[in-house]
Amino acid sequence: VKKMIGNCVRVATPARAVFSRLLLLFNLTDYTDEEEAASAGQNQLSTVLLVNMGHVTFPNYTVLRKKKIFRHRDDLLRYDEAVHSLAEVITAMTNGFWSDALQIYKTAREKWSQLENNSDVRFHQQLPVYLRRFTAGWVYTRIQFHGVEILQRLHMYA
Repeated sequence: VKKMIGNCVRVATPARAVFSRLLLLFNLTDYTDEEEAASAGQNQLSTVLLVNMGHVTFPNYTVLRKKKIFRHRDDLLRYDEAVHSLAEVITAMTNGFWSDALQIYKTAREKWSQLENNSDVRFHQQLPVYLRRFTAGWVYTRIQFHGVEILQRLHMYA
């Protein structure tokens, strides 16, 4: 197996988290696909590799940045954490681990409550509607949406 694979490098967990965030920023729009969330970002990495090898090309375009999505590092970290929670809840639901999905949902609900009291929410409310989907609050709202199915599956109606 080693001959087939060649040299390999193991990346430490903190460094891997940085690479994961870079992939998230490289392909912001792709994470929302539920299949992508369940595959733990493998499709994003494949897209980056295909672009670098020249197999996939995108048309030239001009980016007009009038608003910042992330005001500071903590904004990005909260968004990253929320995206990972969404991926976890989707994976748990897909595999039928409803009690695990319930725990993730409850944790996300608590984080959303904390986020509501944060001053960053006012900033997010000032973003154009199409950019709000790249905020932690929007992702936690998606988890709440999935929470309805989780609660139904577990017959928790009250």
